[in-house]
Amino acid sequence: MQEDIRSRVEASENWRRHTFQSAIMVANDGMKSLIILNGGTFVALSALQGLAKNIDIEKLFPAILCFIVGLVCAVLAQMCSYFSISFSSYQHLHQGQAWECVWQKYQFPDDIQEIEKQRIHHECKVKKYALRTNITEYLAVIFSIFSLLLFIAGGYFGLLVFYPR
Repeated sequence: MQEDIRSRVEASENWRRHTFQSAIMVANDGMKSLIILNGGTFVALSALQGLAKNIDIEKLFPAILCFIVGLVCAVLAQMCSYFSISFSSYQHLHQGQAWECVWQKYQFPDDIQEIEKQRIHHECKVKKYALRTNITEYLAVIFSIFSLLLFIAGGYFGLLVFYPR
């Protein structure tokens, strides 16, 4: 029984480390792509306006606005992703500490009430960080989708300026 509890503590900690590292890499790569797409296109449209003398910058305003707002959404998505990863890490940290308390109950039966209070404290923290993780994950996904949709809309508005109907 004690070995089973110890293995759960170690598994929770290993999972926390693995999740933290993997999620950071995936989130950063995706957000960087959105930032490069929106920011690069905004800069390219501004530079293109200087090359094409017959294009009125006011006609490019909807496209430029889409790319700027898309860039802001991508940055917000990256921030939410960072917080989500941090909250998830704390969630798994407290889950491991809760399992550690279960293990300590068998090691130190005289202190069972104090250990149980600590376990309950860590379980409450797990729930709190799980909620924060979920909220920031959803926000990151929503901001990412908005950023991508704004990139598509900005491209459409930009094409309308250069190739009117």
